[in-house]
Amino acid sequence: MTVSRRQLLQTASCGFGSLALQALCSQAASASVTGIPARAKRIIFLCMSGGPAQLDTFDYKPQTGNKPHPGSVVPFRQHGESGLWISDLLPETARHADQLCIINGMHADTTIHAQSFLQLHTGERLRKRPSLGSWISYGLGTENENLPGFISLNTSKRSVYSSSFLPAVHNGTPIGVNGENMSTATIANLQGGSLSRAAHRQQLDFVQQLNRRHAAARSADDQLENVIESLELGFRMQAAAPDLLDLSTESAATLARYRVGRKEEQIGTCKPSDFGRQCLLARRFAEAGVRFIEVNHGSWDQHKNHRRDLTANCEATDAPIAALLQDLRERGLLEDTLVVWGGEFGRPGLTPNDGKDETGHNARGFTFWLAGGGVRGGHVHGKTDSTGGRAVEGKVHFRDLHATILHLLGLAANDLTFWYAGRHHRLTGPEGGLVVFLRTSQGTASPARTGPPQRGGPVMARFFPEPTDRLAPFNTAASGAVHSATDINRAEHTIWLETLARWRHDIDRWQEQHRSAIERLTRLQRGIEDHGCCLADHAVIIDGIEAATRAHDARLATTTITDPNLKAEHIQQQADLVHSGEIHRQIAEHHAGVMAALQAVEATLAAPLKCHLSATTSGDRPHE
Repeated sequence: MTVSRRQLLQTASCGFGSLALQALCSQAASASVTGIPARAKRIIFLCMSGGPAQLDTFDYKPQTGNKPHPGSVVPFRQHGESGLWISDLLPETARHADQLCIINGMHADTTIHAQSFLQLHTGERLRKRPSLGSWISYGLGTENENLPGFISLNTSKRSVYSSSFLPAVHNGTPIGVNGENMSTATIANLQGGSLSRAAHRQQLDFVQQLNRRHAAARSADDQLENVIESLELGFRMQAAAPDLLDLSTESAATLARYRVGRKEEQIGTCKPSDFGRQCLLARRFAEAGVRFIEVNHGSWDQHKNHRRDLTANCEATDAPIAALLQDLRERGLLEDTLVVWGGEFGRPGLTPNDGKDETGHNARGFTFWLAGGGVRGGHVHGKTDSTGGRAVEGKVHFRDLHATILHLLGLAANDLTFWYAGRHHRLTGPEGGLVVFLRTSQGTASPARTGPPQRGGPVMARFFPEPTDRLAPFNTAASGAVHSATDINRAEHTIWLETLARWRHDIDRWQEQHRSAIERLTRLQRGIEDHGCCLADHAVIIDGIEAATRAHDARLATTTITDPNLKAEHIQQQADLVHSGEIHRQIAEHHAGVMAALQAVEATLAAPLKCHLSATTSGDRPHE
């Protein structure tokens, strides 16, 4: 199919105009940098997929009244100076009661495993989005350039460690996939084959030289740059990771505490996961500077034989978790390592002595706990009703949990965004997450050491109107159940300082956006001037063509041409002049249309810019 000159000019002009407009309106994504003090440097997420039964682990619901009702069917005891109620199925974890901050007010949106599990990890129930570990790696990077920022142990779903639209370097590195034997599981392609390390370096240098030459011809290709960077990380990992995966350097006593090498058998839903090895690897990776480590035990979906399967799951995880907390505390890592325990939802309680041993799913109220990383130990936040069926006080959604975790890491949860598919995305979603602050009422006594738990839920304070300004569960006051007015004032002062720092960051960010908008307006104005010049040039050309056409017509009118070939040539020249004039008129109309479009864009950008500049100069706080 042939293309006329007119079609070529029209198509090419529109194409270049679209590309120019797209370049002017594009924005680069970047992580948010805030002045929020970081209380944690890294996260160890103990993921209990399947839905742990909170009423038989950490949320004690004894029988009250004369009529039996759903509640706890496992004995509980109070532990530590704080007197936390913890199930007898978790005696080793209970020894660390004073380090645990138990959140009994968790709630989620659905009881469908896959959707709630995805929301727990990514904030989204249906669409694939970057996982929590990827967002943290994106926001903070890794502490060790020779290791990835995010490692997922004994994983099964790629969605829980995927970086999705974030740069590929923030993708999680899986170790042990779909039930793989954890004693032999390793990072894929970690060994370098028969080549020496020096030969591998030469090989990679050659490949990277080709890659960079390829990238030079494709400027601003972030995906290609990320692949090049990932190759370098892979080479460095070949030297650093094998030693971390080798547990032969650990003492026999340590291996025994973690239950590494202990023979495991499947009991009901409780499948062998070598959980002790995972916890020990998590400690080693945390020591080495990995930012986010996820440990998985996916056997908590016990619908039938509840008591048997729950006992087996607690037995498989109790001692390794206690050993991990002990090691982190003794090595001084618990202060800046946040340990998170929980699953995608919980389970309804059983009624004692009714002969039933079956449970279902419950997303209206369940339990998570945090330890270390600046959270207040020996503390309970939130409360479910008398049967544990739903959260009634101190409710915490997954979005709020994500916001709190990011806040503890020094990140402004609702400002950590990435531009993708025409809008900004964030872990806490369009709704935003609420950072929660856990404190008991002033003058409340420590819980009694006998009898069922009677203490009420913690006081929730909203000091500021923004979603990020509900206070966070960090140690701003002395540990313990009683806090003086001075401690609470100190906590409020700390939050004010953090909020002021965040406001300063907001102002700096808006000033940077103002500068960027001014630059874009300047480029638009230059484009308008260029199109105006082109329009003037074409007007001159059109005037010249019209003058030549009139002269040619006059010559033909006054001259008698007898040669038919010469006469045909003059007629063709006249037609060419008319056609050229038509083409230039169309080009001029196109330039006028583009100039009008650019002026409309300029007006669209200028109006909010003037508004923001007016708000900034008048001293008002900028709002999105």
